This record gives sequence, C-alpha cells and structure tokens, in this order.
Amino acid sequence: MEDDVMPWDEEETPTEFNLLTELQFRRKRLDDNTRERRVAGMTLAEKEYAYQTTRALKVLELRAENIPGNIISQIIYGTEPVATKRFERDAAKVTFDCIEDAINTDKLQIKIIEGQLNREYSNPQASF
Repeated sequence: MEDDVMPWDEEETPTEFNLLTELQFRRKRLDDNTRERRVAGMTLAEKEYAYQTTRALKVLELRAENIPGNIISQIIYGTEPVATKRFERDAAKVTFDCIEDAINTDKLQIKIIEGQLNREYSNPQASF
C-alpha cells in the first residue's frame, strides 16, 4: 500500500475536471489495494499456518517433558519459536487490516465524488 499523492493541489477549488480526475485516481487505487489485499491475505494465511504448527509442535515437546497441561497453556506463548511466529502473524494481520481500511475509505470517497458529480449534472447552472 502506497501513500499516493492527489493529482492536483488540495487547495484548488474543486471543478468537474478535478472531480473526474479524483474519481479515476480513487478507482485505480481501489484496484491496486484490492490486488494488494490478495497478496496480504495469502501472507496472513501462511503466517497463521506457521504459527499454529509451531505452537502445536511446542505443546507436544512440552508434554513429552511431562509438564502439566494447564502450565503449558500459560508458558507456550512466551517460548521463542512460538512468540516469533505469533508476532509475524500479528504483523501480517495488521497489514491486511490496513489494506482493508484503505479499500473501505476509497469506496466511501468514490461514493461521495459520484454524489457530487450527480448533483452537478442534475443542476448544470450551479457554479463553484
């Protein structure tokens, strides 16, 4: 996900051209973010898989050492391989969630711009 720059100066008075340009800009960014979401989703799934398998292996290892089950559930998350995999999974989840938020923001902005364009076309006499 990139920090894109708007294709015009934000202090300019909005015009129909600017609204159409922004609409195109938002739609392109929405498409890009949708593709990024797929990649981030696959990364999240891989990290979740690695975390769950590492955790399960560590539980089996601790049980083989005759550590009681109730203690295993308390110490498992602090062991090095499990904690690292959990961190990686959580970081991938944050990335995925940020892309989701960017997609929802762009969808909302597209609706707002389309509404403004509809108002302008329904009342062509209005000036800025």
